[in-house]
Amino acid sequence: MESVKENLKKKQKNGEVITFVAKEEIGKARKELQVSGFDDAKFSDGELILAIRHKKSLCAATVVPVILDWLIEKNFILSGSQAISYLHDKTRGNNERMRYQVVGEIDFDTEGNYFLVVATSGKKKIESMYKVYTGGQVKELWANN
Repeated sequence: MESVKENLKKKQKNGEVITFVAKEEIGKARKELQVSGFDDAKFSDGELILAIRHKKSLCAATVVPVILDWLIEKNFILSGSQAISYLHDKTRGNNERMRYQVVGEIDFDTEGNYFLVVATSGKKKIESMYKVYTGGQVKELWANN
């Protein structure tokens, strides 16, 4: 029972003050995004409120740098060579030496944008095929044994 009381005391000490963001600020942030070439409809009011708060904490002039940071963080694999490098690092524990090759251009599905990567070894023509998503997720489509 004492540990519960201690946890409550800690939570009471670390409370946050609720701050409100005016609708005009959200509208201004949407205008800033439009001027910079972004589709502001892709961002909810809640996301824009977070961007405005980050903008204030960074002392930035607009929300655009915050949004750019979010997009880069969410999609850090931007080319086929980066996808191969990322996949190579992820599969480093394999005993065989694999050769990776990107097939086609960037594509997308319901889980996001991805690069299709084929892994080959000296024994087989195609060993495995992977989807390497721009956010870092890797899905193996098949593995030949």
